[in-house]
Amino acid sequence: MRKTQNREDIINIFKKNPGKFFSAKEIYEKLQDLDLATVYRNLSLFKNEGLIKEHKINTEKESFYEFSSNNSHHHVVCEACSEVIHVDLPKSVLKNIKGIGHFKNGSISVTISGVCDK
Repeated sequence: MRKTQNREDIINIFKKNPGKFFSAKEIYEKLQDLDLATVYRNLSLFKNEGLIKEHKINTEKESFYEFSSNNSHHHVVCEACSEVIHVDLPKSVLKNIKGIGHFKNGSISVTISGVCDK
């Protein structure tokens, strides 16, 4: 992947905000020098390169992206307002999940959805 200023600007948003989710529109609003199509193109490239992860919170709403890490990642997601909260699951739960089936050396990503009180 060729290094460009646009790509650097987008990835820096994720690096400066670890654990935070951004929609393409939010990134576009932060970097007003780029058009929205450029943001989407670069997000797709970053996703394919494994630099970011895409989360579809509600199939009728937009995708949200976060900086990729090798750690297990867990979220609680509001289906009404699309708020995403990172949660830590007890190691015993993660150990039980890893023990299911014949899976080895994989990452675990758990998303719990519902509706918040807001």
